[in-house]
Amino acid sequence: MRCWRSCRTCTRPRCTGRWSFWRARACSTGWRAGARTWCAARRGRTRARSSSSVTSVGMWRWRPHRPSRRPWWPRRRARALPPPAGPRSCTGPAPRAGGARRMPEGARARGAVYGRRLGRPLSPSRRAALETLLPALAVPEDDLVDPAALFPAATHVALEIGFGNGEHLLGLLNTQPESGFIGVEPFANGMSAFLKALPAPPPSNVRVHMGDAVALIDRMPDGCLDALYILNPDPWPKARHHKRRMIRPETLDMFARVLRPGAPLVMTTDVNALAAWMVAHAAAHPAFAWTARSKRDWAEPPPGWVETRYEAKGRAAGRRQTYLLFVRRAGAV
Repeated sequence: MRCWRSCRTCTRPRCTGRWSFWRARACSTGWRAGARTWCAARRGRTRARSSSSVTSVGMWRWRPHRPSRRPWWPRRRARALPPPAGPRSCTGPAPRAGGARRMPEGARARGAVYGRRLGRPLSPSRRAALETLLPALAVPEDDLVDPAALFPAATHVALEIGFGNGEHLLGLLNTQPESGFIGVEPFANGMSAFLKALPAPPPSNVRVHMGDAVALIDRMPDGCLDALYILNPDPWPKARHHKRRMIRPETLDMFARVLRPGAPLVMTTDVNALAAWMVAHAAAHPAFAWTARSKRDWAEPPPGWVETRYEAKGRAAGRRQTYLLFVRRAGAV
């Protein structure tokens, strides 16, 4: 089979016209000369020219991208932002007394929210719930967030980080109406689903925060929480992303500060590697004690547990849920 168009010098069947056509397109002398050069190189008469940065892979030539050169794809021009109208100021909360924060700036940056805040587009009902209920139930943007001031009549205050669609938090609201609950969910899809599921009028013993949980805990006083729930956090399986996991030495220090002695720290996951990570870090922390005595303690849910939709979906797919219960030690720093 001859090459495509008028390359009449080649009669070998292996040299098909499609490869010669694309080789000729890359040749600066024209498709006719390029096709003849490629066919001759296939027969062994001539040697194809190549530079040190060109690697031959079969019938293709791969040229790595050089950062010093301009890429072949067009670059998107950045829009020029107008200068700020007023003086520049910090967007975060005001510093504490003494000018120092409880958490270093490097650790605060590692606690930022990663990923998209909005996944699928919101339905009109969810968008309406987000616009009307979120301002009414949001945690005030003050320097100090005191749960005792948010829930004056509550005898028990719990915090749930990353509640998703809010099935577990809704179950706690139904079973413990005398307690106060703070839910943190940075993503709009989960927050809107939870707000839509709330009864009308919304209960007065719940507050939500659509943002970073680490920054919120940093604004809380010492020993203000009676329970802390972290259910199925992002596993971040890649090694270079382990610093983004919620359970880290610096976050465990923050949890120990805001939890009262004897308060439980409840963590769940269906990823074995993340479960081992949680046990290794929490058990090594001097302020937490693992309450498990047998395999049944972490393989079965605690009494009165509210199953979330994510747990039911994982159980249907064959994944096993791990339930880890740690208790805040008394007297430990």
